[in-house]
Amino acid sequence: MIFAFWGDRRKALRHIRKLEAAARARAPEAPVRVIDAEEAPPSSLEAYIGAQGLFHERSLVRVMGAWAIREWQEWLSQHLPTLAGDANWFLLWSEAEPAEPLKSLLLQHAKRAIACGQEEEERPPVHAFSVARAWCEGRRSEAWAALRRAYQQGEAAEQVVGALLWQLRAALAFSDGERREVPRHALVPARAALARWGKEGVLERYRALLAAYHKSRTEEGDPLDLALELIILEHPTTL
Repeated sequence: MIFAFWGDRRKALRHIRKLEAAARARAPEAPVRVIDAEEAPPSSLEAYIGAQGLFHERSLVRVMGAWAIREWQEWLSQHLPTLAGDANWFLLWSEAEPAEPLKSLLLQHAKRAIACGQEEEERPPVHAFSVARAWCEGRRSEAWAALRRAYQQGEAAEQVVGALLWQLRAALAFSDGERREVPRHALVPARAALARWGKEGVLERYRALLAAYHKSRTEEGDPLDLALELIILEHPTTL
């Protein structure tokens, strides 16, 4: 059987390791052979296939850089139908996409042929929820620092207000016995908020946030980012 991959090395290796694990589960005795196309000619694979039947029924054969070398590309183009019917597992990978007509042959004969895209960049953390957790747990300086990071990351004050309101609603739901409505990651801040402020205090802060949001949209109100900082720092004028 043939399994072919091209593109990002890490993603390809993840696919290959999963396949090897599945194959080893079915045939624990099957050895793994790794061939680097830059260092070994196709004849090394041919010789291995001819000899391995004397010792094992099947093998897992990785060929790295499979079609990056012209000699390997020509050999694979001729032997893919035979390899596809072989009892061995052939795991072929190269960073470059195979050229036509080899690509068409791989798509035709391989049990699986996958183009592995580049690794996705890690998503930046959403600091708005860090603000909510720290504030509800009484860590005001951390909440303020997280708020500054949120702004630097491009998160809007409205987004932070939304996270705070969501966390306070979770606390209110918890206090009303609706624990199933509270996600697990919101439980600790919800309990902390109730312990610090009580249900009435949580409700007051919920209303204060809503009022600050609505006032910020009028000419008389303070900008929302300023009002938000005062609430998080628990300035006496906020409640």
